[in-house]
Amino acid sequence: MQPPQQPPAKLFAEFTMHGKARLRYMYSDQTVAKPTQYTQALVNEYALKAAQRKTLYYGTTDTWLYQALAKYPIAGKSVLIIGSVTPWYEAICLEFGGKPTVLEYNKIQCEDKRITYALPSQLKGTFDCCFCISSVEHDGLGRYGDPINPAGDIEFMKRLKKLIKPDGTVFLAVPIGIDTLTWNACRIYGEHRLPLLLKEWKLIAAIGYVPQYLHKDRGQNSTYQPIFVLSNAMPVANERMLHAPRPFGRVAYARDFALTVLRKNPIRLLANRLRQ
Repeated sequence: MQPPQQPPAKLFAEFTMHGKARLRYMYSDQTVAKPTQYTQALVNEYALKAAQRKTLYYGTTDTWLYQALAKYPIAGKSVLIIGSVTPWYEAICLEFGGKPTVLEYNKIQCEDKRITYALPSQLKGTFDCCFCISSVEHDGLGRYGDPINPAGDIEFMKRLKKLIKPDGTVFLAVPIGIDTLTWNACRIYGEHRLPLLLKEWKLIAAIGYVPQYLHKDRGQNSTYQPIFVLSNAMPVANERMLHAPRPFGRVAYARDFALTVLRKNPIRLLANRLRQ
């Protein structure tokens, strides 16, 4: 069924959080009638890129995911991957020694038998870990054939707790910026909706995250998606961690600037910087 072109009138207030989220439009219908096919050659190609720590569409999000996986290993663990339009995160999971199962609304057929694909009605059991990379922000908007639901993302994060083992780990990436509903492409998470999304989880790390960006205008389709490492345990002071000023942003900027100065022309670059 084709997704609606507009948010349903009777759900408009809920979709916009009663005015806390602005509304933008970027319509997309990615429901598919026939199963998507992934070849072994494509999985192998992506596995090689992952081994070389290359990035794909989401750029620095992939770099931050590599950093997270180095600190929180998945080798030998069962990994639930939420959504797939190409087997990129499946390949990253395999590269780091995980055992991937993909939850997807549309049917997928893959030649690589190390990867399992399941529709929501077919998913069974619980998992040690989860990749949820640029997926949950679409839930409830109908773009991928999912049911229209203004709280689809929040409800999914609650359901996910039943799919992940106690103290299991979720690697989550969502667009960050001013609270925005971009119909029906995605949501952007700001100071109001991000705490709601993470409410049921314990936040143990936020890689690439700068709290000030919660208030930054990222347009209608933010590609700034840091990695939130969550534990399926009792949440502890998540909101304070999300909103508190964090010095690492400034420290990282100073470090990167220092490296640039050393690699190029130190005297001229430093002089130009001081004049600004």
